[in-house]
Amino acid sequence: KYSSELVLKGRILYPCIRIGINGHNNQHTLALFDTGMNDFCHLTKYSIEELVKRKTITIDASGEGSPYLGLFGRDSSNSHYQSIVPEIRINKIGFKNARIESSLSPLSLIGTELLDYGNVTLDFIDKKFYFEPFQENVNLARKSFGFQPMFIDNKLAIGIVWEDELKQKMKYGDQIIKVNGIDYSNTDLCDFITKKTEFNKETQILELLLLDSKGKRYSLTLERKY
Repeated sequence: KYSSELVLKGRILYPCIRIGINGHNNQHTLALFDTGMNDFCHLTKYSIEELVKRKTITIDASGEGSPYLGLFGRDSSNSHYQSIVPEIRINKIGFKNARIESSLSPLSLIGTELLDYGNVTLDFIDKKFYFEPFQENVNLARKSFGFQPMFIDNKLAIGIVWEDELKQKMKYGDQIIKVNGIDYSNTDLCDFITKKTEFNKETQILELLLLDSKGKRYSLTLERKY
């Protein structure tokens, strides 16, 4: 009941699955189950552009920057898309209102956030992907601050700005000095990744002190919103 085909791609046999994008349109795409990614789903820019052409999804936001950090460092600055997809289906389980971002990866990605909603088994021998959900339908709608932080030149900074109104106030690369009164000017990357920060899901208000490229400090107060 909860199995689907596991597609093994390339010489390394990357474990990939077919995910449904807005099931009523019968659109599917192939995605790598990436245990190194802590988000829910990223689609390649090409996949997003193709789905937009087919009128399956719309682009809700775009930005210029570097929102992702990997084993070999951060992505170079590039244009990215964000879309709120009404439904993504994995093994017949519906995930409503999923926030999908574009990726420079050659493959679309399903990340470990999936493990918050069920148990995953990869059967490489019989080429089966099992996802046993904790509940049959999941609503992924969530609020956002409209930007993503990133480490740039060993400093916590603005990685990408999604919200149009915010683009007039903060820029890619502006250093984050303080968050809610806590000094982040000398934050270590390992501590930022492994310890709870002011950017956790429970935080609803951010009071930011930032430093722009001209050396000018400025303050912003942001509230999470849909």
